[in-house]
Amino acid sequence: MFAARNGLQPRQKRVANEAVFGLIYRPYRFPSVLESGTMRQLFFIVFVLVAMPSLAVEATFEAATEKVEILDAEMWARPRTGASVASMSPVRKAVRRLLAAPDTRLVIRFPGGEEGSLWAEELHVWLIALGIDAASMDMRPGSARADQIELLLENR
Repeated sequence: MFAARNGLQPRQKRVANEAVFGLIYRPYRFPSVLESGTMRQLFFIVFVLVAMPSLAVEATFEAATEKVEILDAEMWARPRTGASVASMSPVRKAVRRLLAAPDTRLVIRFPGGEEGSLWAEELHVWLIALGIDAASMDMRPGSARADQIELLLENR
């Protein structure tokens, strides 16, 4: 072209070619696949169909595997003081999780019958004595086994 024959620098060549031939230099840009509206809609539909069911399965899995601390009868049978109850691993873990999430409540699920009820009531009183608010706890019968209390958190 004109500029190539006259020994001009690259920028000068481009300006000279634009002036002589009316050319405007634009590097070719490949169009993005997602630039068209139809492709955007198709991408969104595929995302919803692929990602959303996996998110729903993950949420269901988390709900099914809620963190339950087990306090067994053997651990409870030891002599109890405030320090010993606070140092029991299931109690300590459940209380830490309760204090970390103020919008939850501690559910004490105990074995049915008078013995289970007395056991849960004593644990409830110990937790109140250790400073846990009684309104943030709930006692329910229905432990999976007769020799254990389940401590779990649920939203208020």
